[in-house]
Amino acid sequence: MTLADLLPSLRTFAAPANSPLAALAIEYGTPLHVLDEEVVRDRCAAYATAFGADAVSYSAKAGLNHGLARWIADSGLGIFASGCGALTTAVSAGIPGERVTLTGVRKSVEDMEAAFAHGATVVARTNAEITALIDRAPHGLPVLLRVGSSATTGGFKLGSGATLAALGRIIRARNLTFAGLDFSIGHRLSRFGGYEAHVREAAAFCAVVQARFRTPVPALNLGGGYSDDFATAAFAARIRGVLALAVDRYGIVSPKLSVSPGRALVGPAGISIYRMLDDGTVNGPDCTCGGEHPATLIGRASRAPLRPMVLAGTPVMLPGDVGPGDLIAFAGTGAYHYDKGSAAVVSVWHNRARLMLPKRDIFE
Repeated sequence: MTLADLLPSLRTFAAPANSPLAALAIEYGTPLHVLDEEVVRDRCAAYATAFGADAVSYSAKAGLNHGLARWIADSGLGIFASGCGALTTAVSAGIPGERVTLTGVRKSVEDMEAAFAHGATVVARTNAEITALIDRAPHGLPVLLRVGSSATTGGFKLGSGATLAALGRIIRARNLTFAGLDFSIGHRLSRFGGYEAHVREAAAFCAVVQARFRTPVPALNLGGGYSDDFATAAFAARIRGVLALAVDRYGIVSPKLSVSPGRALVGPAGISIYRMLDDGTVNGPDCTCGGEHPATLIGRASRAPLRPMVLAGTPVMLPGDVGPGDLIAFAGTGAYHYDKGSAAVVSVWHNRARLMLPKRDIFE
C-alpha cells in the first residue's frame, strides 16, 4: 500500500519515504489528523446524486469543525447535530437552519433554544422531550420521532403501544408539526439483507400510523451506520425499490426517504499520524470506532520484513525495524477520531495543506 492509496489528494507522492505527510507531521506536530477535502466532497456528491441533496444530512457526531461544515454546505447537504455547538457551527458555515436537525441524547435547554432560534428540526427521543417541546417550542416546529427495532437505540421501540402514544402526542400538539420517523437501524452494517428487513419493518409501522391517525408518515430517515464501502448509487436504488414494494403492499402513501451518514462521508478521507514512543506504543488515541485502519511507515524507507504488531489498539503489519521516533500513518480515521485528544487537524487539497484546528493543550 502506498500513500497514494491512503490519501488520493496526495496521489502524486506514491513513495512513503518521500511522503508530504512526514513534512506535515514535522510542521504541525504529532499526533496529527489529516482530512482529504477532495474525498469528502466526492463522497458528498455521490450521496447527493444517489439520494438527492435534500434527502442527505451529515451526521456531525462523526466529527465537525467549521471547515468541514463548509464542505457539507457547498455540497447542498444538511446536518444532524448532537447539540447546540454543532448546530451553530453548521449554521455559521452556511447551512440553512431548516436543513439542520437536532438529534442528541439528553438535549439541554441550550440545545433546544438553539434549535428553536434557527428553525431546526428536533428529534424527540423520550416522552420528557416531547413534553418540553409541547410546552416551549415555537409554532410549527418540525419534530421527528426516534424509533428503532430495540430499546437500545435511544428512542422508542418500533411498533409498541408507547411509541404510538408518543406519536399521538406529537400529532395532536398545536405547536408541533409531525415531520416523520428517525429510524435507527444499527452500526457498521455491511450486508444489505438486514436493511431490507428493517425497511419493510418501518413500512409496516408507517401503515399502522396511517391507519391509526389518518395521516401518512411524511418522512423516513434511515440514519447512517452502514459500511463506507457500499456502492452508493446501487445502495440508494435498492433501498428505494424495497420501500416502494413495501408501501405498495400496504397501500399507503410513501414517506420521503432520507439518510444521515457520518462515517460513510468522512471515514475514508482521514489519516492519523502518530510517532513511535520508547515503550513500543504511539503518541495518540486508539482507533476504537471499528473498521480497518491499515498503517504504513512514513518519513523513511525500510527493507525490513513486515511483522504483525498492535498499535493504537489496531492490529497492523509494519517493517520489523520500526522504533522510537518513527512516524506511522493510519488510514480510514476520518470519522470519530480527530476529536479525540489534543491533536491538530489539517485539511489537504491537491497537495496544499490548511490548518483546520490547532493542536490543543491537554488542559484546555
